[in-house]
Amino acid sequence: MADIVSCHHSCSFSPLTKYGNRRHPSNRIELSNLHNPSSHQFKPLRSSEKSTSYEHFLKKLEVAKMVSQSIIRNVVGIIAAEWEIDLSLISLMNHHDMPFLRNGNVISFFLFLSPVPTYKRICKKKTTEEFHPWPYLATTMNCIFWIFYGIPIVHPDSTLVVTINGVGLGLEIIYLTIFFYYTNSKNRRTILLVLFAEIVLLAIIAVITLVCFHTHNARSMFVGIVCIIFGTLMYFSPLSIMWTVWKTKSAEFLPFWLCFAGFCNGVCWFSYAFLKKFDPYLAITNGLGGLFGLFQIIVYAYYTLRAKSNKGSSVGDGAKTSDEQLKKNYMASPA
Repeated sequence: MADIVSCHHSCSFSPLTKYGNRRHPSNRIELSNLHNPSSHQFKPLRSSEKSTSYEHFLKKLEVAKMVSQSIIRNVVGIIAAEWEIDLSLISLMNHHDMPFLRNGNVISFFLFLSPVPTYKRICKKKTTEEFHPWPYLATTMNCIFWIFYGIPIVHPDSTLVVTINGVGLGLEIIYLTIFFYYTNSKNRRTILLVLFAEIVLLAIIAVITLVCFHTHNARSMFVGIVCIIFGTLMYFSPLSIMWTVWKTKSAEFLPFWLCFAGFCNGVCWFSYAFLKKFDPYLAITNGLGGLFGLFQIIVYAYYTLRAKSNKGSSVGDGAKTSDEQLKKNYMASPA
């Protein structure tokens, strides 16, 4: 009987033995510590630790914000470039070529491709007629200085500015070559002299920038002011034919696509200048470019509509005169 009792005591089930001896100091969980702020398990952050953690959070937030703004800036720049090329190709291609337009990955500018219809006409007629070389000379100079502005030693993080204007410079050289081939000797001399002056001026500006200015901010400010001047000349250059337009009362030799592209390009890059870090040089130049482009579009529309109205009235007067002549001839004929 004693053996049975001892066996019963030794084999009796105890929840404390199954999950460990909760009363043992090593396994004891002090429930009072759960509500004790000074306990090491739930030790609150000190004020200095809170400030450090908050500053770390703000830094992460600022980095995320900068990354998102940089992405938006690049996307807007790429969209501006692709939008420009899409519009220009739409004007030049047939509807059967639209799948290529949608699927092609072409990077260029509507502004720089806008003279293509003009040069198709020049090549077809084998003469430059009343077209002027000044818009293409001004655009070449503008591209050269914006490329210089966008290099890392002058203004870092301007990859889009360099690539876009690099493509534009190549296209303008092609245009000037065609224009030089078909134009007269006077315009040829003008083209050669202006290109030589542009190269000399670029060399002078580069030397002044690298020798006299030693920080990115100073170099960006100096070259940016130069770019504002020549960018404004580029947008203003189609106005060189305004005298011909006013004298002839015709917008035939005012390149519409160049004016329209200047307007679109000015608006797009004006918006681009406000993304991430504000760029006043891009904003001023392209803001003025958008205004000049809008003015040229208005002039083109005015003279085009006026020419159509005059043509319609002349046709009506001709028909009226013809009817009166027939009536007079009928009355004069013998019965």
